[in-house]
Amino acid sequence: MAGGLFRFNDQTWYTFSLPPELNKKVVDPWYLTDFIVTSDNVVWVGARQDGLYRFEAGIWTHYTATEDWPYQGVDHLAIDTQNRLWAILHTGEARRLVRFDGQMWQAFDLDPVVDLAEATGLAISPSGEVWLSP
Repeated sequence: MAGGLFRFNDQTWYTFSLPPELNKKVVDPWYLTDFIVTSDNVVWVGARQDGLYRFEAGIWTHYTATEDWPYQGVDHLAIDTQNRLWAILHTGEARRLVRFDGQMWQAFDLDPVVDLAEATGLAISPSGEVWLSP
């Protein structure tokens, strides 16, 4: 994936450039974990050990581990019908399901039956139900 993401408009392929600090790291094919594009063309890119990147209106924003946002990496991304980002994030071995509404992050406690360490997918139904696959 050197050079960025690639997009297709039914006729032509285009390279969508990543920010320089991320582009240097994607030579490892396992570095990027997921990406998603919202209906209003916001691009979200998750990295295994480097947090979350958001591209909107020509500007990249990087969410990295801080005291308020302790997550080092991103496992899975999904967007709901209200264009809110859902993600499974991790801090080393601990994983958390979170939602971002554009202003605030909200973490969700899960039933003990749900083991996010085993989750291989995340999806949001049109009615707003969150789906996880083991």
